[in-house]
Amino acid sequence: MSLVLRKLISLLYQLKSDMYCVRHCICRVIIHIIRKDNSMKTTTNYLILNQASADLHRTLMESLHISSYLIGGRWFGGIVGLITCKIFLANLFIPTILTIWILPTIAFDRFYTVCRPFRPSSLSRHFKKIIMT
Repeated sequence: MSLVLRKLISLLYQLKSDMYCVRHCICRVIIHIIRKDNSMKTTTNYLILNQASADLHRTLMESLHISSYLIGGRWFGGIVGLITCKIFLANLFIPTILTIWILPTIAFDRFYTVCRPFRPSSLSRHFKKIIMT
């Protein structure tokens, strides 16, 4: 690879890393606001909190991946390297999959809120239990 291409790739990874820092700060602010303000402790906000936590976890895992690329670009070998690679990939994709499943839950909760505005949703109490498990 030419030197110019390497510098360009390094610059793109640096830009991606900066975007992850911004995303990390936004997630931390969301988590802090929901955790500290008692009026924000609603079912929908707990679902958003769960999404922010999963996004924060994904951001940290991706930052680890970018930093390992910038250091040398190779995962260490052997059986320990194979095991840690599998654990890393699981930690990278499982929170994203769980976040995708939370979106229909939020939509379902919003549907009941719009269709039955004066009746409390019987499912809202159970959403908190689902999130915590």
